[in-house]
Amino acid sequence: MGLICGIDEAGRGCIAGSLFIAGFVCEEEQELFSLGIKDSKKLSKSKRFALESTLRDNFATYIVQKSAAQIDTQGLSVLIQEALEEIMEHFSPLCSRFIFDGNTSFNASPPSGTQLETLIKGDTLVAAISCASILAKCAKDRESLELDRQFPQYGLAKHAGYGTKAHYEAIKHYGLSPIHRASFLTRLGLER
Repeated sequence: MGLICGIDEAGRGCIAGSLFIAGFVCEEEQELFSLGIKDSKKLSKSKRFALESTLRDNFATYIVQKSAAQIDTQGLSVLIQEALEEIMEHFSPLCSRFIFDGNTSFNASPPSGTQLETLIKGDTLVAAISCASILAKCAKDRESLELDRQFPQYGLAKHAGYGTKAHYEAIKHYGLSPIHRASFLTRLGLER
């Protein structure tokens, strides 16, 4: 029984704020679901933050952040590829098996002697991916709370940067801020 690294992201579909990609290492057969671990979308914010503390204190974790400006400049696919490669490079001394939630690896190249797999609905099937999901979502939530203090007119504390009706209405009223992904929004006719 060896170590595996589960990888997941939060913020990919947002129109504001960063993308977070998290890696989480544990024993392949380690029982973590008994701790209340689930896909982060199925947990309350308070439960996610409580679990995040336990996970960070007891396991090897690593989070990559890609800003809205980087997303506008380089594009999501390139940044996800870079983040996957950074996480694999970071953890390759510990483990050789990496599993990313989803159906594509974004052409990421694993380090020599390691393998990268993808798994649809991996965040509900593999505890290590569920844990990575929690870490990434907590990082996104924490950033959204901070950005909400800086740009309260957009309601980021409520929708975490996703394209809700209220968020689009705020953009129409106030325009885009520096934390918005302009490349996503110009296609919708929302200019800076």
